[in-house]
Amino acid sequence: MCCSGRLAWVGRYEVALAWLGLASVALAACQPDTDSNGGRYVVTTEWLADNLEDPSLVLLHVGSEEEFDQEHIPGARHVGLANVAVRLDSATGLRNELPFPEVLRQELESLGISDDSKVVVYSGSERVLVATRVLFSLDYLGLGDRAALLDGGLLQWKHEGRAVTSEVAAVERGSLTVGPARDLVVDAEWVAANLNRAGYRVLDARPAGQFTGLEEQDGVRPGHIAGAGNVPLTELFDGFGRIRHAAELERVFRAAGVAPGDTIVAYCFTGVLGSGIAFAAKALGYEALLYDGSYEEWGADPERPVETGRGGAR
Repeated sequence: MCCSGRLAWVGRYEVALAWLGLASVALAACQPDTDSNGGRYVVTTEWLADNLEDPSLVLLHVGSEEEFDQEHIPGARHVGLANVAVRLDSATGLRNELPFPEVLRQELESLGISDDSKVVVYSGSERVLVATRVLFSLDYLGLGDRAALLDGGLLQWKHEGRAVTSEVAAVERGSLTVGPARDLVVDAEWVAANLNRAGYRVLDARPAGQFTGLEEQDGVRPGHIAGAGNVPLTELFDGFGRIRHAAELERVFRAAGVAPGDTIVAYCFTGVLGSGIAFAAKALGYEALLYDGSYEEWGADPERPVETGRGGAR
């Protein structure tokens, strides 16, 4: 799925933890302390506790249904990766691809999201693994201006002794006016054409063992896209799923070969972890794109260049 592939379909019909801010009206109400890790792009537990009764708030719990049924923040609705990803694309054989915009719109409406909603996404026990993908999906569909991440998620909320519940709130279906999907997704051809282009930096979000090729993954050649840098999510988020401070994020990106003003192109194995890089990149003001086919597609194609070891030299 890509600007020249699936997004071309959008033209006939008519998205990364994208890093997302709030709309101008919502910002005034939602903006947390600007000294917090994510600045205005992340809401704190304090802010959420003060705004749980806001009727325009849609709170999304990302995790398993069993976990959600056991405990969640009051008023939350459950969302899983299946709500925002095609688990197996029959046309490409790839996993976790973004759905077509109309399908995604219907999924979001079923969660109670409307044009005037303020959406806060938080992780259960999965840290930020899927939460940033949910946020990226919102941004892809043009809703990123009023969505944010709860810093630290359920773990931080519980650590502070705040209330959880097993009661499931009633959800009234939302109504969304969806415009064209944003050009945030690229395909293998685009990556190949821009891999060594000045102003672009390709970054792999997988753990170091998979990036270097020491840990093999089924169906692909060991290693990574030739020339890519490695930024595992553990370098961007701590054990509670809290985004690291801006200075630390900047140090990590610089070490991976990102220069000021670069557009960051994120990928992983199936596009889920990559949304975390895109999320952090936008927090620092970088333009960020996602190669959704990721290494599952690239590494299986013998015509695409790969390398092992630390590699990644700019």
